[in-house]
Amino acid sequence: MIEINLLEGLKSKKIESHRTEGAPWMFLGVVVGVIVAMIIITIYTAVSVKSLEAKKAQLVNIQREVAKIQAKLGEVRLMIKTIKHLEKDRFLSVKILKDCGDSIPNGLWLTYLSENKNRLSIMGEAFTAEAVAMYMNNLGSLSYVKRVSFAGSGLVKNNSYKNTTVYSFNLIVELK
Repeated sequence: MIEINLLEGLKSKKIESHRTEGAPWMFLGVVVGVIVAMIIITIYTAVSVKSLEAKKAQLVNIQREVAKIQAKLGEVRLMIKTIKHLEKDRFLSVKILKDCGDSIPNGLWLTYLSENKNRLSIMGEAFTAEAVAMYMNNLGSLSYVKRVSFAGSGLVKNNSYKNTTVYSFNLIVELK
């Protein structure tokens, strides 16, 4: 005799039907979970992007400020360089003026002195031509003087001071 248990087949079909009945709900749960996760990720990404854009705007403002400060720093450096140059030239001008005054022999006086870059223009008067020549030699012996020469008409004899002879001169002094 062959025995066939038909009930066991029914039990397994019932178990399978319970398994297949829950599968759509599980699939739906997984899909909803994925959608919720994607929404959370999208919101987090949007918040992160807004935060990064705000930081980018701050950095752009900081870069503008740095550029302004660098421009001002360049101006300050140029001013410092100019001040140092003027300070150096100031002492040189004082030395030139002092040496021009110390080189004047008796009987000679200056009426005009100007400095333009590496050139001095000197005008004056003297009682003798020798005093003018001595003054030119004294200036020529200074270490920073390249050449001393007459400008324009050179040495001019005048008789306009109570019958006293006075020589007017105009000199150009080239500096090294």
